[in-house]
Amino acid sequence: MADGGAPELEIASLRSRFDRLSQANVRISESLDFETTVQGVLDNACLLTNSRYGILILSDQQGEVTEFHGSGISAEETQRLRIAPGGAEFWRHLNERSEPIRMNDVRRYTDSLGLPSVPWPTEVSRSLAFISAPIGLGAQRIGSFYVCEPQDTEPYTADDEELLTIFSRQAAVAIANARRYRDAQRARADLEVLINTSPVGVLVLDAKSGELQSINREAKRIGGELLATEGSSIEQLLKTVTLRRADGREVALSEFPLEQALSEGEIVRAEEIVIQSPTGQSVTALVNSTPISNKEGEVESVVVTL
Repeated sequence: MADGGAPELEIASLRSRFDRLSQANVRISESLDFETTVQGVLDNACLLTNSRYGILILSDQQGEVTEFHGSGISAEETQRLRIAPGGAEFWRHLNERSEPIRMNDVRRYTDSLGLPSVPWPTEVSRSLAFISAPIGLGAQRIGSFYVCEPQDTEPYTADDEELLTIFSRQAAVAIANARRYRDAQRARADLEVLINTSPVGVLVLDAKSGELQSINREAKRIGGELLATEGSSIEQLLKTVTLRRADGREVALSEFPLEQALSEGEIVRAEEIVIQSPTGQSVTALVNSTPISNKEGEVESVVVTL
């Protein structure tokens, strides 16, 4: 009976490990915010290995440590561990390792390598078991995990090491995605600042609906209330104004440069248009429009400068 139950226990253990790993993978994929993702990755690594404390090191393409995150210890203690002379050398050593490490006594491990003692927080026990695992995406090294001090009295097992190693691959994907999202958000914010402070009026229009997606400060100044109405389509906007070329000829909607760009994807350069409101106020503007296409060649949006 005992022998017959062993495979069942092993299957139950494997199923439990798989469920825990799957749940952890789902949790770290719930957000693209970089700080939230990184902290979630580290917290879930500790949860998977039943660890009291954890450190997540992130590095750049040259292997230099760029970020240092802690779990189970205060932000002040985390920072102290990062900048302490003994700690810096220890973290650099772990971050250069290409294979996981599992040890029952970190001080014995550092002594065996001639590394300085790490100034662990006072709440951490003197004999500290730990697992370290690299985090990588293909050939690209992103950083490494360091989890320590199991919650129970049992030492870390080979299963704990394997779980952390497997989880590190999904963690690498989540961190890489969050990094790309953060970089894209920063680039977009920088571009918005540049556009908004430009001395040229800039509008971005949806190619299908003609609706205004973005308008900068100078375009609002040029058009006043005529062009600053968020959410209105170009067709609705043009019904309230009179459009004429510089020679006085009235411009039909189908001939208006914006409409040409929206419907045909044509580039329009320096088309002079007089925009007159029902109250008689007018603005003369040189209109340039450039269509923006997707990978399939379909026009998605139009950038207009005034």
